[in-house]
Amino acid sequence: VYIAPSNREKLNCIVENVEIRGRDQFAFAHCWNNGVYFHNVINSMIRNASIDSRERGAMNNGIYFLGDPEVTPVECHIADCLIFGSQYGIQFDGHYEGIYITKCNLLHNTKAAIRATTSPDVVKPSFQIRGCQVEYFLNGFEISGLSGVMISDNFLFVSPGSASEIDNDTSVGIGVNGDSYQVFMANNIVHNAVGSTEGKHYRAVVLGDTRRCVISNNIINEPGNTEFSTGIWFRPGTEKCAAYDNVVSNSRDAYVDDPSNPSNVIRYDPILSD
Repeated sequence: VYIAPSNREKLNCIVENVEIRGRDQFAFAHCWNNGVYFHNVINSMIRNASIDSRERGAMNNGIYFLGDPEVTPVECHIADCLIFGSQYGIQFDGHYEGIYITKCNLLHNTKAAIRATTSPDVVKPSFQIRGCQVEYFLNGFEISGLSGVMISDNFLFVSPGSASEIDNDTSVGIGVNGDSYQVFMANNIVHNAVGSTEGKHYRAVVLGDTRRCVISNNIINEPGNTEFSTGIWFRPGTEKCAAYDNVVSNSRDAYVDDPSNPSNVIRYDPILSD
């Protein structure tokens, strides 16, 4: 499905109750590049869509949004969708505002389940991810250059097949960076289900160049799961953040704070762990 208004004016669009497959039963070499591609679409909704790449990584994006600066699409809603086997499950590029992703299953997407980046000159958009189940190989959520980010009530786990399929020496469950601010992250469960992590860096939550954030009430791993190298990592440029009431099990380091960060603006309470 490709929708792009030629006159660059507002276009209200709903895509719902569709099934999109990346390859057919004859296993032709060619497949869709994107399951759904919205370019400069304002006031859009994708609901109850099943997008199956049929072969892991064969489709670049399950759902792809692109916004040009002269348009800046607003109010994009994605709900109750299943996206399987793309490189990126859902990807946003360029200029956009007001993204809401709720109650989706994003499974076996090889690079990231959800990736959202913005142009440096854009007004930082609000972005919400709620109530999704995610099985990721490399990264779960990649967020860069956004504000008003709310990530809550999601279940993420590293796929047991990832170690053999992708050379992911560094894997991140939820990553926020690139001059992002006003970030709220709560009630997420992040599991590491891969085999051996020896020599690899699997991190549950990573913040870098991020300001004014709250990380609370998250469960990172359960006893008996393969360890994360780090539960929550504050990379350089992180400040004015509070982390509290999180439970971290089976991680080499529960919290890691880069020494270059201002010591008086990052607060984290003692971790609850095994």
